[in-house]
Amino acid sequence: MIRCSSVDADSVPCTGLSGTAKLGRDTVDGVEEVEAVFNDVDDYIGCWTANSSGGCQDLYQLISDGEDSAYHNFRVDIDAAYETNTAQQMVKKVTFTITAGKHSPIKYVAYRGNF
Repeated sequence: MIRCSSVDADSVPCTGLSGTAKLGRDTVDGVEEVEAVFNDVDDYIGCWTANSSGGCQDLYQLISDGEDSAYHNFRVDIDAAYETNTAQQMVKKVTFTITAGKHSPIKYVAYRGNF
């Protein structure tokens, strides 16, 4: 991955900042990137499920191959947003909400930053 920055001359602009592309999948020449070429954490924003229903993406594109998987009843919702956004420190808060069948959702939070 290439480091992004709003101040370093040898880096690329970070997505989601004023004047740059929004957070989410990158678009190049009008074509949205696919899972095989995801290159930053906010490309995964959205819902992911085994049966790709309700507008969700195919979870098996991320973790395994269909019928051979043990994740048939899982749904993963991923969100990313800037928690800290200054010239000195840029940190994305990534939230994963995992729902498994009839069980209560479990939420995990991680942080991704440039240091």
